[in-house]
Amino acid sequence: MHIKHFVRACTGLAGATTLLLAASAAAQAQSRNQAPTQSASQGQTSTTADHGPSAPTPKSHQHHYQRGPQQKPAPAYTGKASRKYLTGDWGGLRSRLLDKGIALGADYQSESAFGGGYYGSAYTHQIAIEADFDLARLWHWNGSSFHFKLGERAGHDLGISRLGTLIQTQEIYGVGQDVRLYALNYEYTSPNKGFDLMAGRVTIGNQYGHQSQLCQFQSLVFCGHPLTLSMDSGWINSPKATWGVRARLATPLVYGEFGVYTVDPTYNRASRGFMLSFAGTTGVILPLEVGITPGVADNHYPGHYFVGAYYDTSSAKDVYSDMAGLPRAVYGGKAKLSNSRTGWYVYTDQVVWQPASNPDRQLSVFADMSEGDRATAKYSQAWMAGAEMQGPFESRPQDVVSIGLGKLTVNPRQQQFEQQSLPIDDAGMPVQTFEKQYEVNYSLWLRRWLMLRPGVEYIDRPGGLIQRPGIWLGNLTLKVIF
Repeated sequence: MHIKHFVRACTGLAGATTLLLAASAAAQAQSRNQAPTQSASQGQTSTTADHGPSAPTPKSHQHHYQRGPQQKPAPAYTGKASRKYLTGDWGGLRSRLLDKGIALGADYQSESAFGGGYYGSAYTHQIAIEADFDLARLWHWNGSSFHFKLGERAGHDLGISRLGTLIQTQEIYGVGQDVRLYALNYEYTSPNKGFDLMAGRVTIGNQYGHQSQLCQFQSLVFCGHPLTLSMDSGWINSPKATWGVRARLATPLVYGEFGVYTVDPTYNRASRGFMLSFAGTTGVILPLEVGITPGVADNHYPGHYFVGAYYDTSSAKDVYSDMAGLPRAVYGGKAKLSNSRTGWYVYTDQVVWQPASNPDRQLSVFADMSEGDRATAKYSQAWMAGAEMQGPFESRPQDVVSIGLGKLTVNPRQQQFEQQSLPIDDAGMPVQTFEKQYEVNYSLWLRRWLMLRPGVEYIDRPGGLIQRPGIWLGNLTLKVIF
């Protein structure tokens, strides 16, 4: 484990905890001098908050067009553990802010991977702070809201730093080993939830191809979105954000969405975390997605089925051909330039078991496939499949058991280029082809604000090389909701 990053994470976590606890103590001291507040809708004493952007959202509170079985609330613990957040309700301040239309949240998540022996271990983390403003309550702008989020990432990924894998073994690593702006956008939702418009600084992967339930895994092949979307294209996923606008139309069963977003490769740089200019823009990307969500509106054997595609106007180099259309590795010419990039994806998940006595306990199966641009992308295809059991035991309705396998394939044209680039003496040597990752884990919610997820990963053909033996890893995810 990299000690300096661990110390840095602990320091940041301790600082954030100290500030939040101080705010909580001050608010509680103030609340002791005030009478209990009355709920405007029910006329009952309100002393705790049960909402906020960081905590799991009950299905009854979700929009009917929201995709993916979201993480469900923890069981109703008694006493101190019944708090949804580590810092509680801040003496009622959190509830009062929510009543006024301000929802505040913060969380810490770390991921560690352990290979043992030569492979060692690696640690990475994310600290995020977010605020959602209900403008209907604040300024009487019906249907309007404003979203803000920033965060910090630091650490190392064991697969990238020591194992030479194609796929990250710790999904929360990735772009943005710094402090950066995650979201700054305006959203309008119609009264019947049938139309939604979002504009501003946004993350494309949070709107399209989004599979939030799959972040029950630590391997990147499963987490959040079809894998090839953010590889060799202008598509971006968290923690990056770009300027754009998205419109969505939805019914309880069917939805469709389309958007336009700027493409800026420099967002990967640490110095660009808070840059709001268009200085590095190379084009725009236009994603389109349509899907159906049977059973979601009433939470009865819900399923999610969607297909999407994108068109990126940015130019990119061909992975195989030169300007004359000949093999670049053989003739040594400059790479051919393509004027655009395209890709597509398909996803499905379906609940196959759901007891009538507790419908939030669910066994679901899932799968996806995606393809990148065949001319310019290093990775041409990825797929994954698996199953999740929400509430594996009656006494543990929020815990999750997850198992899955996924595969990332190197573009055959890229394989040809690598083979032709080998020295004569090495001709015929294996080149990168594909890599598979398997994972099984158990998400244990010890409190409504505290989760531990131990797991095991197996990597087949690390780095896409057939001559390399498989690697077993242990992993551990920790999440704290403040």
